[in-house]
Amino acid sequence: MSTQLPVSIAAPASAGEILPAPVAATEKDHRIQWWLGFSDLGGNTLTQGALGIERMHLSIADEAFNILERIPVTRPVSEQVRVLHHGISTLCYRGVAGVGQILSRKLGKDKE
Repeated sequence: MSTQLPVSIAAPASAGEILPAPVAATEKDHRIQWWLGFSDLGGNTLTQGALGIERMHLSIADEAFNILERIPVTRPVSEQVRVLHHGISTLCYRGVAGVGQILSRKLGKDKE
């Protein structure tokens, strides 16, 4: 059972301009486009969410590392641990954000 959705409305033509024939979208095409758009939104949400959580995580971690830096016993290693912690955290969050970007780009190309 293939029902047809309304034909898209074309922009008005200027004098002498020939418009292409309107193409009717099927219900299946509409559903595919809806899911592609929904998935694209999910990819962008994943990207922006991961980057926001990364900023928050590193900011909270900096508070702890700043305290450790003030204590003479922990001062020698606190900066090294901070660099290691921030490097691993950034790698993880940017990896998740990269997956979101890849999904959004791939799905964006499929929508066209």
